Amino acid sequence: VELKRIIEISQSDLDLIQLWLLDEAGNTIRHYRTGSNTPPESRPMPTLLYAFPETLPGTATTLVIRTESLDSLVMPVHLWTTKAYAQKEQDQNIFLGIFYGILLVTALYNLGVYATARDRLYLIYVLYCLGVLLLQAIIDGVARHYLWPDIPELGSFMTNIMIPIVGGSSVLLALDFLNLDIKRPDLASWLRMLLTAFGISIVGALLLPYSMHLHINVLLCIAAVFMVLGCSFASLKHARRPAYFFLISFHLFFLGGLVYCLQTFGLLPINFW
Repeated sequence: VELKRIIEISQSDLDLIQLWLLDEAGNTIRHYRTGSNTPPESRPMPTLLYAFPETLPGTATTLVIRTESLDSLVMPVHLWTTKAYAQKEQDQNIFLGIFYGILLVTALYNLGVYATARDRLYLIYVLYCLGVLLLQAIIDGVARHYLWPDIPELGSFMTNIMIPIVGGSSVLLALDFLNLDIKRPDLASWLRMLLTAFGISIVGALLLPYSMHLHINVLLCIAAVFMVLGCSFASLKHARRPAYFFLISFHLFFLGGLVYCLQTFGLLPINFW
């Protein structure tokens, strides 16, 4: 009995993906070739990630997948029924729409507050929200699919631009929100050095190879995680009330960023089974 299934590889930044379906004798039934450096319209299915529709024969078959990546090689593979895949895509699109909508509304609201209050903290937060939105859109495959579908190579370049922008805006938020220049100038000087490194990293996207630059960005982000959290805890000792709000609102984000960085270096698996 033939089975209609959809094979999904849910990782957007794999440079090259090749998939072979072989029969019992080892002969090729079908072969696909795609990846992040190919236009979305060339994919077997017009989805954000990589999906391959297959009609599996009733006999034994072998599936072979080969991938290449300048980034960490993470390859989560899922086998879906057609109905389950359609439901998953619908749920995922709703979630992404809500997530991006919240970030965009938050950015626009704080931009309006900045226009009224003229407090640069709100402008920094706008930069942070828009940076997170675009970086997450690149990771989810949304940016490659909708923003630059005809220039797939731009995704890698923009990744190395957006990581230091998000990291740098986080450091700026810590400096301003915790008022470190006045309360703890010693800590502020360390954060300003880190901020300078993020600025240099943005320029480095034009000069350095993608893989090398990505690892530099990841190291800077790991440093930012520990330095910003350390500054927050140090501010608690001086009874700075805003430090409590900053620490509570950012510690989960920083933890997630740290996990992503460790996965990029291959130090942490994507799952544990």
